[in-house]
Amino acid sequence: MNHYGRLCLLVLACGCGGTTDNERTASREAQRLRSSMPDTYQQPVSASADASELLASAIAHATEKDKRIFLHFGTPTCGWCRRLEEYLAMNQALFNPDYVILKLDTVEMIGGAEIKSQFTDDRTAPWIAILDKDGTMLTNSTIGSVNIGCPVTKEECAHFVAMIESTIQHGTQDTIDSIATTMDQFASTFRDEG
Repeated sequence: MNHYGRLCLLVLACGCGGTTDNERTASREAQRLRSSMPDTYQQPVSASADASELLASAIAHATEKDKRIFLHFGTPTCGWCRRLEEYLAMNQALFNPDYVILKLDTVEMIGGAEIKSQFTDDRTAPWIAILDKDGTMLTNSTIGSVNIGCPVTKEECAHFVAMIESTIQHGTQDTIDSIATTMDQFASTFRDEG
């Protein structure tokens, strides 16, 4: 069970009324878990959410935490979108210090396609943009006129790492090197399929 799930269970276990030793212990454990949770932005699961509200919330969070926004657009049926999400989830600790990660669905989210059209006319997915905390696009996943999507080739991986290298604020060269290594390892599994 993840930290968030244990925290919810602990909060529910505390109940109301007088404080018992078990409740005080649960409260201390909840505080410990809360303090050890990574500083991440948690977006709603609902695909029918309002994309402009999610982006505004991500911008507010990025401003508060002095981060950039790793914005990726996808669709519900996009296998490469799911692979990118898998990579980001597996390597969350590398991205958390610098980025608020936000996925906007261009099919089911209200306004998702319209927001994407403000950044690009590319119709492929996933499409990535890294934004400054004010919402200005700093870089994106397009090389020339081709979207790298979820990186697979060495060139695509190099572009992905260059996007990170040009926008990272708090991470070190070790962070960039780790992202390069993990992305190449992840992508190599798909290179081997072809």
